[in-house]
Amino acid sequence: MEKINNNNELELMRSQMASFKKQLEQQEIINSRIMAESMKKKFSWIKKMIIGEIILIPIFLYLAFAAKYYFNLSWWSVVTFVILLLCDIWCDYDINMRAIKDSDYSRDNLIDTIEKLVKMKQRRAKQTAIMLTATIVMSIWLLIEIGFHLIAINADTGMWFVFYGGGTGAFIGVVAAWWIYRKMQKTNDEMIKQIEEISKEQ
Repeated sequence: MEKINNNNELELMRSQMASFKKQLEQQEIINSRIMAESMKKKFSWIKKMIIGEIILIPIFLYLAFAAKYYFNLSWWSVVTFVILLLCDIWCDYDINMRAIKDSDYSRDNLIDTIEKLVKMKQRRAKQTAIMLTATIVMSIWLLIEIGFHLIAINADTGMWFVFYGGGTGAFIGVVAAWWIYRKMQKTNDEMIKQIEEISKEQ
């Protein structure tokens, strides 16, 4: 009788242990999902911004060619601007959307994910340094070219207002690009910090 009771208690303990183990596994799955969703949410604004850039490409191209005819810009200036624009959008896509995949949010890939995020920051810093420099030089060149054209045709006040508006817009664009860059780097830092905290708990 005592042996039967011992066997029943042993089976009960095994059943409880199995149930407890199953609960832990389920909790681990839930925690992993929560972590993945949190990281995706942090990164989602960057992806939305880049998708927006891609959608706006036809509008950017239209404005570039409209400016060419309105201000009699050289083809060299227009083609250079278009190439810089497309290169910048391609770099944004390649650095920010192709580097991180859904599998990188898994607990099994956290170390690799940190390495990818650090590399992403480094590549983004190089891209920003090159593109901001190119944008500033290109903006100055375009303003000079447009200014000489307006002087040559003795442009009216309206055209000069467009000219000054373009210069102001270029300055605001550079400031906005720098702000977006800083925010993107901060997002990477937050994700790296979150992964490091999760790694310590494991």
